Amino acid sequence: MASIFRFKQFEVDQSDCAMKINTDGVLLASLSEIEPVERVLDVGTGTGVIALMLA
Repeated sequence: MASIFRFKQFEVDQSDCAMKINTDGVLLASLSEIEPVERVLDVGTGTGVIALMLA
């Protein structure tokens, strides 16, 4: 059974993932204010959706 998370322009197939994306991470990323940068490092921060949105 497919488990696809959809939010705006993002679509992530997470059928084989133990830690699934939810709206908490998406809301946290949408409230973040950062300066434009060339690189974002995401190491061991869960699903990676926040880094994906901020990149």
